[in-house]
Amino acid sequence: MNVRSYTVKPGGAIPKHQAQTVAEELLRLYDVKGSLGPRDVVAAAMDEQNPLHGLFEWDDAKAAAAHRLDRARQILQSVEVVLEEDTRTHQPTRMLVSEPPRRGESYVPVDLVLSDADRRARYVQQALKEAMSWKKRYEHVAELADVFAVIETVATRKAG
Repeated sequence: MNVRSYTVKPGGAIPKHQAQTVAEELLRLYDVKGSLGPRDVVAAAMDEQNPLHGLFEWDDAKAAAAHRLDRARQILQSVEVVLEEDTRTHQPTRMLVSEPPRRGESYVPVDLVLSDADRRARYVQQALKEAMSWKKRYEHVAELADVFAVIETVATRKAG
């Protein structure tokens, strides 16, 4: 049997030093049920002795406030706009896009971002960062090699 070690992806929701313990617990839960979903994780984490317990906010008022912020993020990211001047596809795009925070999180209308050279450059850099992250997440899938090559080409062109 192969021995595996685990780490946390950049920006992950758990401290890096807990990756191995958390991964092992998630696999244990999967083995018990034969599947694993968010409700299973929360149910197991309710036990104060479970290694997942400390990863959750158990104060209901604080948890509710955090949930509302997550819901607000979902709402901010849900509305799409069709840019009429885009004669190629007329595909809807997000109405608001996130910008690097100045004070907390910040969302800006996409047409403003696309019309301002500095904002557009940051937006493109963020898109390339996300594409590279996606590439890293799926690089073990050989069928996507052509997509990976395009991502690399564009990233190299933009970096140089």
